Amino acid sequence: MFCPKCGNELDGNSASCPKCGNTFPGPISSGVSSASEVTNKPQGGGFMFCSNCGNQVAEKAIACPKCGCPPRKEKNFCYNCGTQINAQQIMCVKCGVSLSKSSSGSSSKEDEKKRIIMGIIAILVGSLGVHKFCHGSWGWGIVYILLSLIGCILILPLLVTCILSIVEGVRYLLMDDEEYNQKYIESPPSAFKW
Repeated sequence: MFCPKCGNELDGNSASCPKCGNTFPGPISSGVSSASEVTNKPQGGGFMFCSNCGNQVAEKAIACPKCGCPPRKEKNFCYNCGTQINAQQIMCVKCGVSLSKSSSGSSSKEDEKKRIIMGIIAILVGSLGVHKFCHGSWGWGIVYILLSLIGCILILPLLVTCILSIVEGVRYLLMDDEEYNQKYIESPPSAFKW
């Protein structure tokens, strides 16, 4: 017998899985006779559930074999336990996992890279407003460029943009990934978003 949750081999009288802790009302007799019959049991790695259709998929899958969607793109099912959820939920009420887009390991690393790169850009060339254009805040980007051009004649506007961009760069570097994503990635672009 095999655990229907993780595919671990069980003896016939088990009331719970020693590997994942999944409990059963009695001895398991689900008809699953081999690990290959467990839905999309990943080979040697973890698994998650497609947030579009609820199908179990390998943790590193780029698309669900059942529906063809990226497994973390939609918000119909919890990726951790497979429970149907409301699209506005930020946490699964069954398993307690965060449902924000940055909660997976790979996208979290990508989000951290974006945040760090934007911090470095703001510090190095921020006086030209490059970081503002990258965030979709074109209004502030134009203001920074104009202040830099005026700064060629008068030093004070250039000094102000340099100081502001260094402060913003340090702020990006100190900001946590989820806050950065909510403010700059997930929210729609705006001309004067600070």
